[in-house]
Amino acid sequence: MIVNVDDHDSTRFLRTRVLTQEGYSVVEAATAAGAREFGIADDTELTLLDINLPDGSGFDVCRLLKHNRPFTPVVMVSSTHRTTQARLDGLAAGADAYLMEPVPPKQLVGIIRGFLGHVAEDEGHESGWVVTDPGGTIEAASRGMERVLNLTIRSLAGRRLTDYFEDRDASAALLRGGVAGQGSLRTMRVRPRERAAFSAIVQTSAITVPGDTLNHVRWAFTVEGRWRRSPRATSVN
Repeated sequence: MIVNVDDHDSTRFLRTRVLTQEGYSVVEAATAAGAREFGIADDTELTLLDINLPDGSGFDVCRLLKHNRPFTPVVMVSSTHRTTQARLDGLAAGADAYLMEPVPPKQLVGIIRGFLGHVAEDEGHESGWVVTDPGGTIEAASRGMERVLNLTIRSLAGRRLTDYFEDRDASAALLRGGVAGQGSLRTMRVRPRERAAFSAIVQTSAITVPGDTLNHVRWAFTVEGRWRRSPRATSVN
């Protein structure tokens, strides 16, 4: 679920329409209170956050969201705070990206896909994201990864993501690149638990974590085509 926060009804409506047409599930909020409520929900995978809200600052909301869920992306969008300093303030508050209006729909979708992957279910896609530490251990994952790897989110925590790729050398190279701050996009063969391997588009990007000198890495997966899968992921100890 994407949380779309903006106090201007028309702007919020247009963003929601663009994202729902791409297959994303969107919930809207027009206030800082709504952003805080939905932004920390368990099924929230990304928050689009305006800065000027009637009951608070988007910068403050961003800090709170990143404190509670440090690996859930926050993309700040503003039509008024368009200076370099404002962008730096947004990134300092924890934003994963800072966009200045007007943002063309194609650019917005590209940013979202970079974090979450493509999720158009009617086109037969599955997608999800994982965050690993510099050593490749899974720290956080989206609900979509339960379908991609056939494991519950709780089961994924603490496992090495590179173990789920056929080409471990290539996945290790992606990890090293992400830690070094170099994003990448390539097709990889993924080996889910108790299912046949399949091809997925994997996009990596670096995440800066306060107090850690090395970058953590976000991995966005997009799987084209459906496969036979169990009704739900299972927990493995």
